[in-house]
Amino acid sequence: MHGTVSFRWLPAAALCAWLAGCGRPGDREFIAGVKELQRGRAVRAKDLLDKSIQMRPGHPGNAEAYNQLGLARFELGELDAAARAFEESRRLNPQSASPSYNLGCLQRRAADPQTALAYFAEASRLDPEDPRPMEMMGRIHAEQRRWDEAAAAWQAALERNRSSPRALASLAEVEFQRHGPRAAALYLMKALEADRTYAPALYNLYVIHAFALGAPEEAEPYARRFLDSAGPDNTRSPGVRAWIDARRAAPARPTEPARPAGTSAGTSAAPPAVTAVPRIAPPPPPARPSRPAPPEHPPEHPPRRPP
Repeated sequence: MHGTVSFRWLPAAALCAWLAGCGRPGDREFIAGVKELQRGRAVRAKDLLDKSIQMRPGHPGNAEAYNQLGLARFELGELDAAARAFEESRRLNPQSASPSYNLGCLQRRAADPQTALAYFAEASRLDPEDPRPMEMMGRIHAEQRRWDEAAAAWQAALERNRSSPRALASLAEVEFQRHGPRAAALYLMKALEADRTYAPALYNLYVIHAFALGAPEEAEPYARRFLDSAGPDNTRSPGVRAWIDARRAAPARPTEPARPAGTSAGTSAAPPAVTAVPRIAPPPPPARPSRPAPPEHPPEHPPRRPP
């Protein structure tokens, strides 16, 4: 995948039911094309979906076929063709949030945040229960350091899904900017209450305690839990592992008098082997779900499917 997009997928059984039968010309090609796309075979999916559309002129299911075709072309890096497919899907079914969401992801990747925001706002209006358009709007606002707007968008996303660790961790990012590390840590702890293995929250709690608050003893359990949750392939895992190893190898220091929070002790918490102090990291945009739906995320943007 490219960038950050999350798509919604329609299982084959649901597709058959949605089409009210798989025997008409073009139906089998459509279902096979969606299956190929789910398997990561975008070239084959594109050919099958194109063929399905040509075999079913005027078919009401072509709105979703164009949406799927846009996803296949997106995967292949054919962004202009993907945009045309999403726009045609949007024209054929203006009540579907999927193509609007996917166009927002496309425009975000194309570095056109204002157009992306307009598409995400449209998707949010069309599907008021889906938190992802608001999450993506919050991410765009945060990238432009419009913290009040980001907070409002992420709070709206949280209202749509009260147990979303991603929305809570995103709000922690705002709190870090507006009120400091302790306020951010409160939201990150709430994220862990929703999902105790949520890697972005574990990572940011490690960073806050180790580097912002100067409390490496409190940071280490979060660092170890992050490694367990994220695994060795996560891009941040080597740095966290190096911090733990350096801390274990560092000679014991004489006990120092306790210092009030916010004093210079917080700036010397990193062991000598750590050459760069990490910053808190934003949680990834909505990931591609494995269930039907229209869309952080290409990998960070999220296209979708009809429920």
